[in-house]
Amino acid sequence: MSQWNAGSWHWEERNWSSWAATHLKEKLSGMEFESDDLKVKTTCNEVSGDAYVNIRKGKKYMGYELKISVKFEGEDCDGKVSGKVDMPYVCEDVDDHKYDVKVVVTSPSGSDCYDKVTAAVRKDAFIDVIKKFTEEMMNKD
Repeated sequence: MSQWNAGSWHWEERNWSSWAATHLKEKLSGMEFESDDLKVKTTCNEVSGDAYVNIRKGKKYMGYELKISVKFEGEDCDGKVSGKVDMPYVCEDVDDHKYDVKVVVTSPSGSDCYDKVTAAVRKDAFIDVIKKFTEEMMNKD
């Protein structure tokens, strides 16, 4: 609550875009995925968009519209593996957090590697981070 808006009665908007970008980059970097002989680790390279909280009559209304891109690198028995996970549209009004999560293998090419990586890099792990982010943002002062 701000000093001028006692009781949070008047409309007030707080821009948390910078906090959201920093927070999500931290949470989405360093994730590790393993499957059989494959092991990869993530580095979040992009979080862009808006995140805000509006306050009116003592109630919080949260909103965010973000684009997220996470790189991953690792190894399997055949050598180095790399790729990215893209979440092109992450926002508060997507039902049940059913975001579009795209896993792209950039190296090496081939369906064997793609199948192995997509099995290991669990999309639900990224969605879980967004769910927790949503809770943390609502509880942030």
